[in-house]
Amino acid sequence: MDGMNIWGPTTDSVGIGSERSTLGDILARAAREEGQRVAPDPAPEQGLFFRSDQLPFARKGVPAMKITHGFSFTNHEQDIDEYLNATVWDYNRNVYHQVSRNVAKEH
Repeated sequence: MDGMNIWGPTTDSVGIGSERSTLGDILARAAREEGQRVAPDPAPEQGLFFRSDQLPFARKGVPAMKITHGFSFTNHEQDIDEYLNATVWDYNRNVYHQVSRNVAKEH
């Protein structure tokens, strides 16, 4: 995994690039064994696989995919779109890869 889910438990996972090799089938089987499902890439227009650390492996013929959390969150009481806007999308728009990002130092 290339990162971690900091927003809460989900009932799904996403395998970015999983359709490019047999790894997608392996991910689907593992997800089923855990009572999960594999969701499609939520933003294919962003070309995340082609911007990932997995691309050099795939270019050399090594099966690769980026496994990330899904978006079927189980720990929220509000509407899912409202929850995503207040957490995930807000973070991606305003914090992730921003020059202004400030990492707090814990004492």
